[in-house]
Amino acid sequence: MGEEAVFRRNFSAMAAAATAVAEEDEDEEESDTSSAAAVGLGSGGMRRKKRRRAAGKVAAKGYRKLAETIGGFANIYERVEEAKQRQMVELEKQRMQFAKDLEIQRMKLFMESQVQLKKLKRSKRNSPSGVVSGLALSPLVPQLPSLPGR
Repeated sequence: MGEEAVFRRNFSAMAAAATAVAEEDEDEEESDTSSAAAVGLGSGGMRRKKRRRAAGKVAAKGYRKLAETIGGFANIYERVEEAKQRQMVELEKQRMQFAKDLEIQRMKLFMESQVQLKKLKRSKRNSPSGVVSGLALSPLVPQLPSLPGR
């Protein structure tokens, strides 16, 4: 958001400058017309003033056009940043869901292992010779080879 604030501040300054130039040109035009009539400038002086005024108008139009273009870029930039933010939120939601699913799977695996171990211990205690017979162990718990003489 810091970049956006700086951009908006610079854009506002440019727009204010373009408006000031346009107002200045309008004021100049009004004062030139009234002063030229009062002083009675010749046609050469009026032509120079008109050329300067026309150049000022072109510059003001250029500044206005520049300010409008910058405004357009600001709107595009804003939309892109909003889309990027939405995408980041969506990716974060997906990451959190994945982490949750992974944790649930881990807990299920842990619980199944604990159940199998309890079954194994219970059958070992209930067996008279201490050897486990006929217990279908889960593929999660590796089968241990029985040692002879035990």
